[in-house]
Amino acid sequence: MHLRVRTSLATLAFLVSALMPALANAQSCSISISPQTGATGSGRTLSWAASGSTINMYISGIGWVMGSGNNGNDGWYYYMCSWGNSGYCNTRSGSLTIYPSSSYTYTGTSYYDAGNSFLCTPGNCYGGGGTVSCSDTAYAYPPASCSVSLSPDPKSYAGASTLSWSSSDAHYWVYINNVGYVGSSGSTSVSPTSSTDYSCYAYGYGGSDGWHSAVLSVNPPANCTFNGATVNHSSSVTAYQASTVSYGNSCVSQTRTCSNGTLSGSYAYSTCTVDNPPPTCSLSASPTSVAQGNSSTLSWSSSNATSCTGTNFSTGGATSGSVSVSPSSSTTYLASCTGAGGTASCIGTGSGGIGAALSISCTQAWACTGTGSATITRTNTDCSTTNIDTCVSPLFCSPGSATCLYNAITGSISASPRIVPSGRTTTISWSTSNAVACTVTGNGDTWTGTSGSHTSSPITQLSRYTIVCDDADADTTQDDYSSSVTVVRVPSWLEL
Repeated sequence: MHLRVRTSLATLAFLVSALMPALANAQSCSISISPQTGATGSGRTLSWAASGSTINMYISGIGWVMGSGNNGNDGWYYYMCSWGNSGYCNTRSGSLTIYPSSSYTYTGTSYYDAGNSFLCTPGNCYGGGGTVSCSDTAYAYPPASCSVSLSPDPKSYAGASTLSWSSSDAHYWVYINNVGYVGSSGSTSVSPTSSTDYSCYAYGYGGSDGWHSAVLSVNPPANCTFNGATVNHSSSVTAYQASTVSYGNSCVSQTRTCSNGTLSGSYAYSTCTVDNPPPTCSLSASPTSVAQGNSSTLSWSSSNATSCTGTNFSTGGATSGSVSVSPSSSTTYLASCTGAGGTASCIGTGSGGIGAALSISCTQAWACTGTGSATITRTNTDCSTTNIDTCVSPLFCSPGSATCLYNAITGSISASPRIVPSGRTTTISWSTSNAVACTVTGNGDTWTGTSGSHTSSPITQLSRYTIVCDDADADTTQDDYSSSVTVVRVPSWLEL
């Protein structure tokens, strides 16, 4: 048992002694750049580190950054650090600022001594030993840029313009004033009503080259005209539906606003007035009916009037008052009153109509006027007159008569002789005045005419001759005049 342990410990000691040279010569290196990404020419920090038996380190694009491990045999270990990097010699780690003008990979080569003669020159190292490499890349980008174009520019107040933009190296974003964040390129329509800044700013891995100005100019808006007056854009006026409105109504208004030459609304009048109140008036008669020759009192009154006039009576221009009237016939009295609000016809109080009616009553009577062709006129109970007949001569009229009168027929009829012997004849004669037709009859005889003389038929008995006549009335009956004569027959046995 003890023998085994001792054997194992001996074995372990041998292994350790064999590995010690290799562990002493372990080698590594590292390079890091911060920030790794940046703008072209921007400063970065490049850091390096070496470990193990590294005695020299070279970084591409920079040069030697480490020269150490001199064992006293020669001075080359220090010598290579005299080419621009003496400040970093003899350090196994360090950092410096770099300004890459383009993306570049910095590669470091770490040289280590394996216990052999080792010699380094500015371009290489010789002798026993080896190298370890490490690297990191610095990405250098140009600053982001953008541009904006506007078409048209300037634009009309109410019009639109196309805003177009493009960018380069904008890895992160593009921003346009009054629009916001946008894609790397594109276009949109804009319609501002005033000149507007659309400057852009782009940002990428390389930062930004700043703002790029773009301002859209907007022509001023057009003004409007209302009733010959200028209304500036965005200003308003009060307009009215009508220039005047009747009393008791209100003016209706609206606000009209000018927008680039177009005036809103439709009302056309710049002022509006309310008419003055119209006048009113009334007229009455008291009493409303009188006998002809008597009087009645007319009274009138008004409001909102400056003067009044009357028909069939006089107001004297007064807006109120009374007057006594005595018309010969029924009369309607009218009045009208005028004021700032117009003219009004006066209403008849109690009558429900215009004016005031005064009724005049009369006793019915007839009158006769004219000769040869006289007219019968009737005065009615309302005092009006009516022509009721015309009497053409020989007709005539007389006061108080309602009809045409005729002259009485006068006349005579005679027999000569009046006593005649039997079988003898006699002469019948007649004459009339104012008759238009007459007939004589008797003893079988018949004669006509307003006058005449005829021999009778033989008289054989007592005979009566009668005349009847018609005057100028409308009928043809001969009954307006009558007269007769008797003829006596002498008996035959009587001697004369």
